[in-house]
Amino acid sequence: MRILVLATTFPRWKGDTEPAFVLDVSQALVERGHQLVALVPHAAGAAREETFENLSSVLKTASGSGESAGETRAGLRVVRFPYWPSERGQQLCYNGGALPNLRQSWMARLNLPAFLWQQRRWVGRLLRREPFDLIHSHWILPQGFFAVRQARQANLPVVLTAHAGDIFPLRRPGLRALLRYTLERAAAVTANSRATAAELLQVAPGISPAVIPMGVDLERFSPRPEQARALRQALAPNGSLILHVGRFAPKKGQTYLLRAMPHILQRRPEARLALIGFGPLQPALQSEARSLGLGERVHFIGKVPHEEMPDYFAAADVFVLPSIVSPSGDTEGLGVVLLEALAAGTPVVASRVGGIPDIVRDGETGLLVEEKQPEALAKAILQLLEQPALGRRLIEEGRRHIEQFFSWPGVARRFESLFEQALQERH
Repeated sequence: MRILVLATTFPRWKGDTEPAFVLDVSQALVERGHQLVALVPHAAGAAREETFENLSSVLKTASGSGESAGETRAGLRVVRFPYWPSERGQQLCYNGGALPNLRQSWMARLNLPAFLWQQRRWVGRLLRREPFDLIHSHWILPQGFFAVRQARQANLPVVLTAHAGDIFPLRRPGLRALLRYTLERAAAVTANSRATAAELLQVAPGISPAVIPMGVDLERFSPRPEQARALRQALAPNGSLILHVGRFAPKKGQTYLLRAMPHILQRRPEARLALIGFGPLQPALQSEARSLGLGERVHFIGKVPHEEMPDYFAAADVFVLPSIVSPSGDTEGLGVVLLEALAAGTPVVASRVGGIPDIVRDGETGLLVEEKQPEALAKAILQLLEQPALGRRLIEEGRRHIEQFFSWPGVARRFESLFEQALQERH
């Protein structure tokens, strides 16, 4: 099957800190023998076109059983379309996503009309030049809208995948109408969690979204013990280490984690908190930490490459995702970082919002608390710090849970089945 993948979030180069789930699910489909081309926005310093090689074929070649003469390694071909005359002027995508960038940057707002024009143009160009069987659009707007419009001319089915950020915060009537128009014209719609699926049905009650989550590579998140020990020594040499990873934005709820720390320090004075991420709320969070008297007890680490993340998870005693429903209505669609923490062997505490309960079953695969409750958050964190046996049990059950429902091979099979069904219905 030849599939055109559309997305706006995608790694710009090897070792990039941008979320990689579109790359991961696409590569998992390549592993199953499909040919994929991903069309994504260009960014300064990124290649205009490249191929991300299929991991299993690379390992096969490295083991000495390489391709025969004339064969090439399978891979995901990535085409990046420019949308501004200068590379540095492209400010709409990446570094947090289009919606946050539109709120913060006048340059991103200037980019928007050109971006929409160029995305439409490049979708049409690829559809005219290359044979495809299906279009898979990650996010409904804007690329899903262009996909359903242009796929009609090419007689191709479109599968839309919603990731929450393209549905929860879009509340204006005009945007909801555009979402409904797009959803109703897709051959199939998927949601990354039950919460996202429920929100889709609020917009377009006539559709039947399939819940297919993003996943995690359990082998990739196997930590390196020496590196994990070194990080632990640097960040919390004499006490417990609490870890959070996420963009510094309202829906992530880091403020409530900071406010939980004084309660934790009353019983665990040597505990330390490490925050990995970046974003517009960083100055406010640093100010909050100072006002709470946390000082050196909180580390703001910044961006960390994906390949180093397993070591940070393994260095921590507890991983915390204190997400909330933001004033705009946005919330956590799934919480892939929770999968990564469990895959690395770290017990998790998270808020009971959005798609998080799909991963964290309270008392089974982690601990859940109500949003915006620092004392409840502190109580759950202390419970894991003071009951290691509980943490080990949650990790064991959590790994079984993600192996069953969130491994990339299984996720790819579910997408493949949906694609085949969409093709059969079109024919």
